[in-house]
Amino acid sequence: MSTGILNPDNYLSYLSPADAFQFEVARNLCLAVLGATIWDILVYIPDDLKILRMQKAIRPVNICFVTSRLFALCYVLLSVLGKTIPFDNCNPVFLSIGCCCVVSIISSSFLFLRRVQAVYANDRWIRRFFFTLWLVVGGMMISVPIEVRAAHIPGTKYCIDLETKRHVITCILFHVIFDTLILLAISLEVGRSYSTQDARVSWSTLVSGKALPRLSRAVLQGGQQYYL
Repeated sequence: MSTGILNPDNYLSYLSPADAFQFEVARNLCLAVLGATIWDILVYIPDDLKILRMQKAIRPVNICFVTSRLFALCYVLLSVLGKTIPFDNCNPVFLSIGCCCVVSIISSSFLFLRRVQAVYANDRWIRRFFFTLWLVVGGMMISVPIEVRAAHIPGTKYCIDLETKRHVITCILFHVIFDTLILLAISLEVGRSYSTQDARVSWSTLVSGKALPRLSRAVLQGGQQYYL
């Protein structure tokens, strides 16, 4: 009996051409990111171990340093599995993906928070402001996994995520705004501190880091790398 599907063995055949194209692009992107993530972790393992060994006590920064990388890897790995392996129930898989993503984001943003607090070590109000903002954004992000929904591709057991809810988009937008504010705050403080010692720092200098002292350039470029 004919099913009307040109290639019933290929689960993408059960989707419309536009949906199949988007699914394939997302799957290939996840595979590429997984390879890059594993490579990044392997390359920096010696440096990461040195950083951890330098710490004499377990602190929130150390914990977030580990969970940021670990859950980022789990998020990408589960995303790949969710798009390449059939499952009897899609929602638990995508709930796990959402949880790993949120833990990784909150951990990474805490490290970014500590960076701006170090730059503004003498200004407690700015440090408190960004800490409060981090709590708000983190609280919003915690609700993201329960909003993630997935379903089987019709006629198969392969999963596809459903339409993203507005609440999830709002949470992601607030997180981007939080990171942007921290990057701008770090850039402005680095530029202001250096301007008092020498000539005025231009925006091109803040973007490139050229002509800045080594420590200031490292702080600035580290923040830029995280943001990107």
